[in-house]
Amino acid sequence: MASSADQVPPGALLVAGKLVVDEVLLCDAPPVPGSSQRARDRLVTGGGQVWHTARAAARAGATVAVTGWCGSDADSARLRSELVAAGVADRLAPHDPASRSTVLVHGDDRIIVSHGSSGYVDPRLIPSSALDGVALLHLDGFALDAVAGDALVGLASDAAARGLPITLEAPRPDKCASSSPWLAMLPPLRAVLGRPDEIATLSGYLAAPPSITVAHDQDRPVITHEGPASISTSVPPVEVASLGAGDRFAGGWLATRLHGADLADAAKAGIAAAGSA
Repeated sequence: MASSADQVPPGALLVAGKLVVDEVLLCDAPPVPGSSQRARDRLVTGGGQVWHTARAAARAGATVAVTGWCGSDADSARLRSELVAAGVADRLAPHDPASRSTVLVHGDDRIIVSHGSSGYVDPRLIPSSALDGVALLHLDGFALDAVAGDALVGLASDAAARGLPITLEAPRPDKCASSSPWLAMLPPLRAVLGRPDEIATLSGYLAAPPSITVAHDQDRPVITHEGPASISTSVPPVEVASLGAGDRFAGGWLATRLHGADLADAAKAGIAAAGSA
């Protein structure tokens, strides 16, 4: 379904990727091999960049739109409605099956099992018109794979042709190798955000180094590099890292940069957004 809220004024942040349906099971005991227990609570909610980053950026005051793909099931439809209610313009395209994850959570430990979203995403599902009104394109690096890599690289190429800056959330180090064909085809990136090990691994696959890197990892200092300059920003102690904290960091950082903030203030805004759950 196409949302009636898919039009945005100029200057928007566009987050591109997949809308994930998360089934979160809260456990009283650690999930270990051979164990059996009943979850004390169950929550079906959104996951991934399209959900966490877009909502965090909207809360931080940015004009935000999302594009990419989602399921056509009832859970996906509800999540899309919640995005629009949060002030996020919906430019997603239905593409079955939905991307789903089952998340087992105990304290600060979590196990994520993903399934669905295995069919090829035709680049025509994400047209260049998704960039209308956009000032910055943010890509979900986890979605640069055989399923959707062609579509996201095509969108990034269209953005570069329009002169739009492009940022990327780095995928896990063990996923970079399988994503390498699409990482190598990306236009030059304005910024890459992620954990230090993710950024280090990713950099070896890009055709050109990003202008800015922003390394964040729970309560360790955020380290921002732009050329030879380096900025360290302290982070308050974190007792339990909440689901999507890194994605929310990206939302706060991107929204603040769109408003013209410098890198130090953007890091502080990212930290505040990461702890907002």
